[in-house]
Amino acid sequence: MFGVKPAQTTFEKTKYYRDEMLDYLEKKPIFNNVVVSTVSGFPTNQEYFICSNHDGSKLVTMKNTQLRWGYLQKQKFNTMKVTIPTNFGDQKYAISESRNTLCVFNKNGLKVVEIPWGYSDINDTMSFGFQSGWITFDSMPHIREVMFHPRSIGDNTLVVLFENDTIMLYDLDTGNKVLMNQRDNGFGFGTVVSDIKSMTFSRDGLTLYLLSITDGGDIYALYPCLPSKITFDEDELKTAAEKAVLLYDSLGDDTKDEVKRNVIRQYKFISDLKKQNVSEGKTDFEMESEFREAQLQGPFTISPYPDALYETTAKEIHSVNIGLNSEVILLTFCNGTILILFQDEEMSMCWNSKNYVYSNSMVVIENAQHFGQSSLDKDLSVFKSFNETNHAMIACSERGINIIDMSKWGDNLDKAITNADLNSIKTSTFKSLVHQKMIFHTAFPECAVWRVKGKTGIIVSGPKGVKAELMKLDIPVDDASGHSKEGSPILATETTRFQSEFAQPIREIQDLTVAYVRRCQNPFTKVIPAHVRQQELANSTNEVQLDALTTLSTQLGAVILQGESLGVMLHSRLLEQQFALSNQIKGTSDILEKQETLVEKYEIQKRVLTEKMAKQDKLVMRIIVLNQKVNEANKAALGSDNVISEQEMMWFKDIRNQIFKFNEFVRSQKALQSQLNFVKQELSKLQTRAQTTKNKTDKEWDELRKILESDASVIKQCNEELQKTGSAIGA
Repeated sequence: MFGVKPAQTTFEKTKYYRDEMLDYLEKKPIFNNVVVSTVSGFPTNQEYFICSNHDGSKLVTMKNTQLRWGYLQKQKFNTMKVTIPTNFGDQKYAISESRNTLCVFNKNGLKVVEIPWGYSDINDTMSFGFQSGWITFDSMPHIREVMFHPRSIGDNTLVVLFENDTIMLYDLDTGNKVLMNQRDNGFGFGTVVSDIKSMTFSRDGLTLYLLSITDGGDIYALYPCLPSKITFDEDELKTAAEKAVLLYDSLGDDTKDEVKRNVIRQYKFISDLKKQNVSEGKTDFEMESEFREAQLQGPFTISPYPDALYETTAKEIHSVNIGLNSEVILLTFCNGTILILFQDEEMSMCWNSKNYVYSNSMVVIENAQHFGQSSLDKDLSVFKSFNETNHAMIACSERGINIIDMSKWGDNLDKAITNADLNSIKTSTFKSLVHQKMIFHTAFPECAVWRVKGKTGIIVSGPKGVKAELMKLDIPVDDASGHSKEGSPILATETTRFQSEFAQPIREIQDLTVAYVRRCQNPFTKVIPAHVRQQELANSTNEVQLDALTTLSTQLGAVILQGESLGVMLHSRLLEQQFALSNQIKGTSDILEKQETLVEKYEIQKRVLTEKMAKQDKLVMRIIVLNQKVNEANKAALGSDNVISEQEMMWFKDIRNQIFKFNEFVRSQKALQSQLNFVKQELSKLQTRAQTTKNKTDKEWDELRKILESDASVIKQCNEELQKTGSAIGA
């Protein structure tokens, strides 16, 4: 498709450099819960869950029953006990896309826990409000994997994969179940995909990719995979409608009828959503069951498929974002190979057709064989909760932690897809850089990103704690996360009291103590029969007695070991409290030593304050007197106005009369002017009259002229009188 042959991965070994920030992160109290597993009676190889929010400022950890959360820039963290059934066994974790909800599950059931970000000091009574009950599926086999649907509103929908390859969409609020890929009572498995070992969602959260290892490694898809409640915006619906139209236009006469039915139904489904979208922004939709019951489609063709992979089996499937609009699919294999794929055709939605195959195609972008060169890389795993928006994936093997950096060619591929121009990838070599960051092996890969004081990196969990590593990441800052920005000043609004920072909250220690006491009160699991107990140890059948004693001593030794671990924890707590008490006593002693000096300085400062207060009183009195003088001056200025004399009154009356006369003359002149205009109009009509009337007209005109001259003389006389009056006033 791209005209470039899949290339081998370039391996780059990072030089060892240890930043002091890494030690600071690894020693944070939130990671100090190693003793919890031994006291609570769980296997020591339990998975240690660790995850961060998308901007790397908040952290969540959990092991066994203790959930912890807090800010990376603060030492203090919050804790809550998660109630799970006895003999829970191997527990696994799944966290939602919003990082607000956590699912703890094993093969028999699951529990959903809301992470109380806005709360602190959660007691046992409050903790039940953030946890669901123990959810089991009695009619179903064991659980293999659980995921949160990334598009569900309020993290309401779970995707559950069972051991018989049935996929269930489970709604937490209503308990509604949607089953897919379910075997019926008939013979054969032609319509069911079996041996599903891994699953992942697409970038838009509408496609669920499944990995089946029946034939080594086949990819199937559930499209659409819809939650009960979902949010669409106007642009997304517009894009989906355009895709549906293009799919419909691509149908031909030779296209199968089942493909036509699915494409037409897809177009109708998107059109109905657009009609319901009444706002220009985002709109919430409730999906009907008939649209949620999708059918699997595939398997996808992979071209060119490497010949060496026919002899091995795939392990995991992951979706990785490589830009604003593009994603790739990663397949990991048992021999350490990582295959990077790109879906080059647009598939259609499928509801009613079984064994459906239409435009299910992927091309190989890169065949990363670096991890297959050593036997230590055979057991390769990819971190599940890593922030997958950095053109990178983090893989873990016995050789250590490796970062697969795809940014070198990922940006060019994203531009080519966005702009529909393949020229940007002509020079791309499609070689990812692999950075070996640390020698740290863990059987349960969990990873979190961090951002502290301008630096970024990852934190990896393991059997002996956590390891931090520097890594340049483009982490978006979440302004709504509620924490103070780095470097922003914090103003004190109240008196700060002394606060002790302990490595482990007292509530956790109390819970562990109660659990240990209950463990000691329980009898041994194996009961020795009475006839065995009554025999002497020195007999021919003492092997039975020795076996029973071995079992009892093993259990007793485990209890003793747990008691010693709890004792070490209590001893550490006492040392911390002793150190905190010493600091308080030392601070109190320093205050008492400075008390005499403070009293002496207080008397001196008191005298100085008295002098300053007296001086201030004098200044206040001067200001008061000055203010009174200003008020008196204002009153005097207001009361000094002179009364108008009679001569001035007569003068103003004369001025008013002259103004009235002048206005009357002006109105008279306007009236005469209008009469003159009327006369002119009449004269224009009389031009055709006989010459005999001319003398009479001239005489009348002379009379009119005399009247006008008389009026003009009157106006002139009035003006002269006004001028004389004005000059008299000026004098």
